Amino acid sequence: MAIGLIAVTKYEVALTRAVASDPIDAVALRCRRFWFPRGSPADLSDGGFLRDSESARSWYTRSPAASFEELAATPVLVLLGEPGMGKSTALNKEVQRVESAASRLLRVDLAGIGTDVLVCETVFQSEEISSWRHSNARLNLFLDGLDTCLQHVKTLVALLRERFEKLPRDRLTLRIACRTADWPPDLEIALGALWPAEGDIGICELAPLRKHDVRVAAESMGIPADEFLSEVSRLGAAPFASRPITLKFMLNTFGRKRQFPSQRPGLYRQGCLALCDEWRHDRRRSRKFSEGSRFSMASRLAAVSVFSGRVAICTGAHQDIMHDGDVRNDELLGGSERFER
Repeated sequence: MAIGLIAVTKYEVALTRAVASDPIDAVALRCRRFWFPRGSPADLSDGGFLRDSESARSWYTRSPAASFEELAATPVLVLLGEPGMGKSTALNKEVQRVESAASRLLRVDLAGIGTDVLVCETVFQSEEISSWRHSNARLNLFLDGLDTCLQHVKTLVALLRERFEKLPRDRLTLRIACRTADWPPDLEIALGALWPAEGDIGICELAPLRKHDVRVAAESMGIPADEFLSEVSRLGAAPFASRPITLKFMLNTFGRKRQFPSQRPGLYRQGCLALCDEWRHDRRRSRKFSEGSRFSMASRLAAVSVFSGRVAICTGAHQDIMHDGDVRNDELLGGSERFER
């Protein structure tokens, strides 16, 4: 038990230090983030940024994007997002909101747990779970870093299914955060069997930032927000500025010279390299490919998509039905790609 709790505590300490030293992280904790149903496109009509559903112009137009508060009544939320989109920060802000309501709460960062034994000890055998089971109260359980834990605990899906089945699920509010590409379909099926009622489970993706959020982040670093956003618009770089990890890169770049590269390809190359890098230190230690290797592979995938009109990569078994417009991953193999700085 002690080892598992230490893993969580170290994460919290690291998070606190990072927020204290990084103004972007501090701003991110204050930002109001939104989620949209998986498969639904985010409304990026505000110059490539998420349309602000709280602005006066949006009062008469309904947006599928919803805040945590608007999703609070859903018993199970699967919270997906690409690397660096701010899932953990958004989750931490929701933890603070739930804590302020004096609710029973357990937050565990699974990324710091490397064995099935520690998962059981830290989550299901914890003091919070034990005391809750012997009460009539509702528990809010937040599980972050599922994707990282899956790399080390191969039986994690079966373990979660078995343990959730034994809990009083009618008094459980569950939130699971995971990288989009790593979300296991078998866990989704298991959750559907355990919470079968319509509306019990919501699978959401984290929306990009609003222009208002970017403006606040720029001002927090002493950067004229209008100048920054004007340059972003000139280069068509909203896809990078609307994501926290690449926004940080762009603000640092602009802050040094008060300008970006004069041509769009230069900025896009730098932004794509930032996206291809692994920013989480716990995953960085075990990564198999450098950012350059990832960039080369991503370039091939992009070329296949653009020149062949394929819109998705099918990673399922050969007997699975492949949709029109997909390409199988083994069709992408062969040859070599070079990366040059």
